[in-house]
Amino acid sequence: MKNTQVIPVYIKPHLIPFLIKEFQGTEARYLNHQVKAVEIDIDTPLGSFIRLQMERLDYPVRDISKYNMFLQVRNNEYQKKKNFGILYEYVKGTNYFLHLPKYGVDCINEYLNCVYKTAFFNFLDAWSKVNSKGLIEGIFSFMEDYDLMDMEINPETVRRNYYRWKEKKQGRLKYYTKSK
Repeated sequence: MKNTQVIPVYIKPHLIPFLIKEFQGTEARYLNHQVKAVEIDIDTPLGSFIRLQMERLDYPVRDISKYNMFLQVRNNEYQKKKNFGILYEYVKGTNYFLHLPKYGVDCINEYLNCVYKTAFFNFLDAWSKVNSKGLIEGIFSFMEDYDLMDMEINPETVRRNYYRWKEKKQGRLKYYTKSK
């Protein structure tokens, strides 16, 4: 049997429409508030990543005005997991509240941003191969598909970043690493 817990989290605004389109959204209750939550199953790679970022909290987060997204995390029954010969366990989440610390929120936003950019640039790559229309039209098409038209996304900046992404001779994932 699976249990769920709703967790408030701040997601960068341009990633919210992308997240909602890619994951199942549900109605949920957090304390006495009706909220929209994105359902994340911990059996998926993203779900496992998010779940491992969470920490135990003895009380629920009360001030939810600074959060713009809620994750409904579906936990499997408590069990020790084996990963490459290392035994680890996490707090079950049924007797305690869970929350994402700032570091976890930053990691999740970076991960989602990487997935978002990869999807965007792969879409543009395919667009440029099959459409005689310009790349800007492809950018607008993606933005329309993912309800990003209200976001402050500059199509010219996206176009320049796309060409930089294409020019990378090394692995494309290296393009997304943080600069120090």
